[in-house]
Amino acid sequence: MRKFLKKTSLLLLLLPAMLLLPACRETAPADQPGEEALPALFSGDELLLQDEAGQEYSSIRVHLPEDFYAQLAAAQPEYSPEQDPASLVLCREISRALEALSGEYLAACRAEDEAQRQADPGYSASHQMELQLFYAGPDFISLRAERYDDISGAAHPLLSFRGYNFDLGGNALSLSALLGASPEVCFPEIEAQLEAEGELENYYPNLALLLQEGFAEDKWCANAGQLLFFYDPYEVAAYAMGPQEFSLPR
Repeated sequence: MRKFLKKTSLLLLLLPAMLLLPACRETAPADQPGEEALPALFSGDELLLQDEAGQEYSSIRVHLPEDFYAQLAAAQPEYSPEQDPASLVLCREISRALEALSGEYLAACRAEDEAQRQADPGYSASHQMELQLFYAGPDFISLRAERYDDISGAAHPLLSFRGYNFDLGGNALSLSALLGASPEVCFPEIEAQLEAEGELENYYPNLALLLQEGFAEDKWCANAGQLLFFYDPYEVAAYAMGPQEFSLPR
């Protein structure tokens, strides 16, 4: 009987410690530093609009090349090929900026298409923006975008170019900040270049004014030695001329 009581007492003493063992095993890894999961980088977006019957009448897409962030990361001096691009702060900041940009683009196209659909039940549209890395340097990041809009009832599909430029913190970069001067200093240079090439007569007569009126902060991009200005069809010349891209040396 005494032996039984001793064994029982011993078991009662050991039982709390046995119950604590699983908890100790579970909490131990928390005391050790672990690797945090890297955030997913923005890779594009898509929005499809449907009518009351579930029929699609509009598609809106934003697309990035698969190697976009690899290219961006490779241009940074602190990058090594073994790294995941998502480990670079710059890639994450540009990703956030592009996600916001995409959201604004999708929202603007959606608002326009929904309004047009209400006015015309037969309306349909397709919008696409293809983003490419134009320049990644030690001073800024520049993206060139091709936008394609195919809208029912329009005489032609519309191809246009856009530029999106950021400092190394992922903040929008203005052309004035890049040049250290007003963009207006560039417009006479464009005219002079066209005149020297014998192309000036192919553009509208009031080109100087149209170049200035058509300028916007999303209609330029740049690299280390080149500055590009973008103008949509009809803005500075007839539709047959297509979207215009003017290049100036930096």
